[in-house]
Order: sequence, then C-alpha cells, then structure tokens
Amino acid sequence: MRLKYYIFAGLAAAVVVLVWFFFFRDSGISMKKFSAYGARGVAMQVEGGDSESSLPHLTAYCPAVEELIKVDTKWITKDEKWENNTPSSANRIVSFVGAQWVGVKYGQIICLYKTDEAVTFPFPLEQISSQLILEPTGGGWGALVGNRRFCKSANTADCPYAVKQQENPKDVYEKIKYAPKRSD
Repeated sequence: MRLKYYIFAGLAAAVVVLVWFFFFRDSGISMKKFSAYGARGVAMQVEGGDSESSLPHLTAYCPAVEELIKVDTKWITKDEKWENNTPSSANRIVSFVGAQWVGVKYGQIICLYKTDEAVTFPFPLEQISSQLILEPTGGGWGALVGNRRFCKSANTADCPYAVKQQENPKDVYEKIKYAPKRSD
C-alpha cells in the first residue's frame, strides 16, 4: 500500500518538474502570466501577435455567395481555393449562414451556406490548401465549446479570422544555421 503512495508522490514531483521546465525555465514567463493563460488550456499568445513569430497575421473572410460556382456536382470558388467535399444537387447557393472554426490555438475554417433545396443542412465549404488559422475572437464569433467556435451571421464580414503568414523558406534556414563561437 505504501508503494502506491511513493509512486504517486514520484509522479507528482515529475509533473511539477516538467511544468517548470517547459514554462518557466529561461523563457521570461512569469507566474502571473502562466496563471492567466494556463487555466484556459491553450498555448499563450503575446499582445500584438503570435508568440512563435513576429510575422503579422492577415485578416480573411469566407467567400461571398457570388464567388461560388458549380462544377459538375461540386461547388468551388472562382479562384479554386475553396470547395465542398460532398456532391451537391443544389442549383444555387442562396446565402451565407455562418462559419465554424475547429482546432486548438490554430485550426481550420468551414464556411456554411444555405442552398435552394427545400430540406437541407447548411452547405459546408472548406479551404483546399491548408493554412494556419488562429482561433478567432471578436466579431460574431461565439465562445469556445469543445475546441470549436461558431459565427452565425448572414454577412461574411461578421466572421473574420486571422491567417498566420508562412515564413520565407530562406528565413527558416537562417534560423537553424550553425554559427559556432570563436574563442580568440
């Protein structure tokens, strides 16, 4: 029976050491900041941008209804950056009804539209190329529920989201370049 207590105490100590190692060791993160962000269970964001880079974020919106065209049984955007993944018998997209974001800190956006069919679920449109989309806040975005946020609106401008710009591949190599210190 005592062996269980020793194992439990050892595991608790290991967790404390790991938390200290990942969050406080030479990172400049104070206990005050950790307690403010740690309870949410998501990675920390620094004011003015993402803590992982100094790259700005681009604000984007779901495609407007006018941008959607039907090709065979699929709906796509004119620039071919968005599409639906299921065949559709709808002849016309009537209106935008909202968006859904899914993820943890970064995720994906699914834009939802109403079709001309009598009985239908919201019509989903997804990005073809994967982008890092920050968890949206403000605008018409609701509270985070189970790693999801919903924006219910008839106007795409009410559901803005931020796309993290990708780093220039040249910059990536500069960051990992080995530059040994010379001892004179």
